[in-house]
Amino acid sequence: GTLVPYFELRERFGIRGKRPDIEQIVIARVRGQRIGLVVDSVIGEHKTVIKPLGKIYRNGTECSGATVLGDGSIALIIDVGRLAGRNTEYAH
Repeated sequence: GTLVPYFELRERFGIRGKRPDIEQIVIARVRGQRIGLVVDSVIGEHKTVIKPLGKIYRNGTECSGATVLGDGSIALIIDVGRLAGRNTEYAH
């Protein structure tokens, strides 16, 4: 029953290409406030080991680390608090 500000991750990270027919929103709580993250799809819940990013990425990125998925591909971990903190106004 309340409005939730949200970020479109495709826009924030400059991702091009065809959008899915149905986008989904993941709701997160940051500093006591709810925000939404518009994503192409939700894969599911996974237990992961987060590896830190190299020193070059430590400052200036909204990613806090990376993990190796079961199929061997790499997934970046978004630091939602940092993403929200860099944007004094939410995207929408």
